[in-house]
Amino acid sequence: TQVCQRDTRQIHKMESEHGWPVAHREGWPDMSGGEAEFYVKIQAFNAASRNVKVVFINQFGFNRQLCGNRVPEDMEFMDIRRGSDVEFGMSIYEPFGIAQLESLSFGGICVVSNVCGCAGFVRDISNGSEPANVIEADYIQLDGHIDGCGENVAGVLLNINADIRDNIERQVSGKIAEQIIGRLAKNEGELEKMLNDGYELARNMSWDTVVEKYLLKSLEQITGKIHAC
Repeated sequence: TQVCQRDTRQIHKMESEHGWPVAHREGWPDMSGGEAEFYVKIQAFNAASRNVKVVFINQFGFNRQLCGNRVPEDMEFMDIRRGSDVEFGMSIYEPFGIAQLESLSFGGICVVSNVCGCAGFVRDISNGSEPANVIEADYIQLDGHIDGCGENVAGVLLNINADIRDNIERQVSGKIAEQIIGRLAKNEGELEKMLNDGYELARNMSWDTVVEKYLLKSLEQITGKIHAC
């Protein structure tokens, strides 16, 4: 969502009047301008796609009070992760952030951009290999899209236009889609392996691990330098 959380009264009113969140209307309390622009793309996708449909829930939170009567009474936010086959974290800038990996414990595939700090965390935990449960999307490699940069690489990069950007995103996204299709569990045995592997990976990425392997070591290095001075 692009705006603040809608209250229960507003949610139930939209649900009864126009079938929110399956159908939307522009303007508060439903879609903001940015959400409306996004919804246009969703409608185009749904019109062209036969086997996959998108439901846009523009609300923060995931329970009946916040998301309407279609949601079961005992639903909670973590149920999104429990029911996810794939979760995307396509940050264009994020120093760390680990929420994108929460589906690992439930056997989901996590697709993260390589500029997100948690991608480096995964590489570290997995000794540089790419686990089947994690796909790293690299949208910052030019891959021959710009030739003849010479020594003026920085200047050229700062002036990339929308066509070049879109072309890079299109090519990378196509490769990521192929990887997702190849890794999705096709039977109970594969699903169990994804669950076990994801849980094992997530277990090594707990906050206890963060504190022990990174925070405390950094503090020891800092105090060591202070004593040396």
